[in-house]
Amino acid sequence: MCHVVWYAANNFVRLPSMLRLWPLGCHARLPVARNGWADSNWNWGSPNGEAHDLAMGLRRKLQTHFAREEWLQDLKAGKADIEELKLALGLCIQHAAREGIDGNGMGWQLMMDMAACKFEGKSGVEALRQDLSRLCANLSARQTSEAATSDQTLELAAANALTGMGFIERGL
Repeated sequence: MCHVVWYAANNFVRLPSMLRLWPLGCHARLPVARNGWADSNWNWGSPNGEAHDLAMGLRRKLQTHFAREEWLQDLKAGKADIEELKLALGLCIQHAAREGIDGNGMGWQLMMDMAACKFEGKSGVEALRQDLSRLCANLSARQTSEAATSDQTLELAAANALTGMGFIERGL
């Protein structure tokens, strides 16, 4: 219901002003990447482009420890958007690589592969799952939340990789 009220309030001039107010308990939804890394306006690493704009919103959304834990639970339950997940991975890897906790450079390579669009399209999800599983195996055992296995889902592999790179403690 919230997004319908927002859409109406922002698209119909004659909507009564009382309907322009957010209903109680309703929060604005942050935009999510639709075309992702292959989009010509993505511009990963640049202060201009969709990646930068969406990164700001995602950092705001996940700015608290509690929000990050809740987001990880949603991710494990399969409720996270794949493009939002890839953006979170890219941002987390940037921090982890600077701190030397990205699995001896494997995280950095994964982020570079994302920028090269290796994980786009139908086969991209499986390739990302495999590379995340390898990354988890290379992260310190104390860092990941669960042991890495080759048969884990994309969501679980991503949650383990993010946890192993300090996502919950440090954020994006």
